[in-house]
Amino acid sequence: METKKKVFATIIGLIILVLIFYAITSAITKYTGLSIGDKGLSKDEHFKNCIKDKEIELYLNSDDISSSIGSLILKDYLDDIDMFNCLRNNEECLRKGVNNFPTWELQGKRIERDISLGELMDFSGCKVV
Repeated sequence: METKKKVFATIIGLIILVLIFYAITSAITKYTGLSIGDKGLSKDEHFKNCIKDKEIELYLNSDDISSSIGSLILKDYLDDIDMFNCLRNNEECLRKGVNNFPTWELQGKRIERDISLGELMDFSGCKVV
């Protein structure tokens, strides 16, 4: 019976250690925008991985979407951002009340103009380090 108690205590101890490790790495990720699995990635790859997990949406209104995207300051960071073309599918834009273009929604904040990389970092909490 004593052996079962030791095994149980060891398992509980390991679970606690894993939870503490998770809490610490989560806090580091929130502060730096980097995660443990990002080792060996370039600065841009770290940043792109970070913004994947954020709630970021971009609303455009264009007949030539590639031209509109090409004119944006952050064109190199749009791969993992949800984009909506209000000219082609206006349903989401009407539901959200988007009237100006481009419009960004970042973590619940709406910006009705193009934004800089610094603003994206500020609003998303992700950093290019």
